[in-house]
Amino acid sequence: MSTDRQNWLAELTTVLDAYGADRSRWPMQRRHALAPYLDDPVAVRMIADAAALDRVVALAPPDPEAHLLALKARILSRVRTDTATETETDAATSMPGPVVPMRRPVVPGKAFPPRRSTQAAVLVAACLLVGIFVGSGGALDLETDEVASGTSLFEDVAGTEIEEDLI
Repeated sequence: MSTDRQNWLAELTTVLDAYGADRSRWPMQRRHALAPYLDDPVAVRMIADAAALDRVVALAPPDPEAHLLALKARILSRVRTDTATETETDAATSMPGPVVPMRRPVVPGKAFPPRRSTQAAVLVAACLLVGIFVGSGGALDLETDEVASGTSLFEDVAGTEIEEDLI
């Protein structure tokens, strides 16, 4: 086998491996360089084998990651296009660039500055806890009649009246 034949067979193998049997996918320079040799029986067989491989590959299900990669590429190209458009618009209107919102200053030692709504919620929660504590302790187990007459307020546990000077 001559060196020239070995060279174009190696070149044809490389092109078929990279681009398949469809000559329209081959680079123009390589297509023209290989054109005189494509009538050779070995080249015809190699192209037929590559075409068969192309048909098998075409029947394979698409890669699920390919869809995500294509979506990512479309999003990134849109972002680049929008960013370039915004930059051109800013230059045309003599704006200093994209507007960045100001952040509140962080007070050292405090992750969140106190707010009135937070303080009110804390006070309501404290009142609720005091009410639960007092109610569960039985400190206010008074009958409605006793509260209305006010007699139980001045009696101790044994039922005797408490001296008024202690009150």
